[in-house]
Amino acid sequence: MTCESLSDRMPEVALGGESFHPEELRHLETCAECAHEWRLVGQASKMGQSIQLDGGGIAATVLHRLATEPAQSNSRRYAWFTVGGMAAAAALVLLVLRPGRVNHELPGTPPPSAAFQIPLVELDSLNGEQLQAVLESIDEPLETPSRIEAPSMLELDDQQLERVLRSLEG
Repeated sequence: MTCESLSDRMPEVALGGESFHPEELRHLETCAECAHEWRLVGQASKMGQSIQLDGGGIAATVLHRLATEPAQSNSRRYAWFTVGGMAAAAALVLLVLRPGRVNHELPGTPPPSAAFQIPLVELDSLNGEQLQAVLESIDEPLETPSRIEAPSMLELDDQQLERVLRSLEG
């Protein structure tokens, strides 16, 4: 018998749905913490018994208030949300489009290079001569990147145009 399992069963027993087993009753007699918790659960379950709610009366009161009192307008709240949203959008536009933007890079960060760089961990252990040999074995970079040119729409035949239209339709 663990205190946790007994603690989990206490609300069910207090509501009258179940009863304690003999070993649980023995544990309650010997464990001061569980006995204290059982007293608290018992008192809490008795708290709501004396309250009597008149459901019909509450419903009638709510219906009467809905029929007689004017509904509060939310237009003022929506106006403030609209003004706040517009102010946030304006601040964002000013941040993005302002002239003379400040460079927000971290100090010590190297400036972005125009060349594409790939760090090669395998080259770290090479000496100067070996690095020179690797450098000489690499071809010269291309001056201009190659592009795949798409044909213009005027160069397509009827079948190709039909395929393009079908692909645009989904």
